[in-house]
Amino acid sequence: MVELLYDLVAIGEPVKIISEPYLLGRIGDEWYFEGHAPLEDDTVDPTERLNVLLADATDELSAREADHVRALASVANGVPVRISALDDAEVLARVRRVHNTIEHEPDAPTLDEVRQMIDEAVAEAELAANYSKQRATSSGMTPQQWGPTYSGER
Repeated sequence: MVELLYDLVAIGEPVKIISEPYLLGRIGDEWYFEGHAPLEDDTVDPTERLNVLLADATDELSAREADHVRALASVANGVPVRISALDDAEVLARVRRVHNTIEHEPDAPTLDEVRQMIDEAVAEAELAANYSKQRATSSGMTPQQWGPTYSGER
């Protein structure tokens, strides 16, 4: 990229190259974002740079606008974009596509079998609670002393 500048700049003219993959700024009330692919030898993680940039503007950007900036950063085409505007193409490009798949596991219980297991577990719990109640009653305990093993009527 720097090679392109050689033909555009006179010899001896000072040039300052800024390595900022993400630029965020405002013109009036409108926010703009420009994203570039990071340089190969850049030592700072691009995500970290983006997070710092968004943290600096967190009081002025909505959560939706910050999400839009993150989406634009993933494109990094070098074109300044007004972040408060979403056109149809941007909305569709950002939609998360969900692909549901069902993997049949032959050893997995059927829904009816699961219901039966639940019914059996409930029946066992009720049986255990009744047993605890009978034991407590035969030992002379009052319902207040039965504790958490039985929560039926007194």
